[in-house]
Amino acid sequence: MAEDRIDGIGDTPGPATTDSYPATVDQSGDGRAVGQEHDGTTAAFLEPETVQKFRDRWREVQLRFVDDPSGAAADAQRLVEESVEALTTALAEQRAELGRGQGDGATGDATDTEQLRTVVRRHREFLDRILGR
Repeated sequence: MAEDRIDGIGDTPGPATTDSYPATVDQSGDGRAVGQEHDGTTAAFLEPETVQKFRDRWREVQLRFVDDPSGAAADAQRLVEESVEALTTALAEQRAELGRGQGDGATGDATDTEQLRTVVRRHREFLDRILGR
């Protein structure tokens, strides 16, 4: 919503629907709801509570911009750094989950073809999430 944006600062997508962020059409012109993935299947890597905390803090940055642009810019940078760190941690944890309990199929041990197929499928799904498919 244009009134929620200060000189384009609020152009980052929000969730499709929450109490504080109603669904709106993205200004990019592709007709999707703000925060909705193009295919609708990409799962979030962060917990919803974590995402909401980052969104709430972003809203505070936007509101602060009018009175303190340089402070808001510094806060925005810190917020992005923290969100990247949280995302990196979440990705590493989820990547580690992929390897748990799969055995070592490369050595020809008791891991059968069906187990390996499942492992490869889980890795494909994870990669698709990373690539936004």
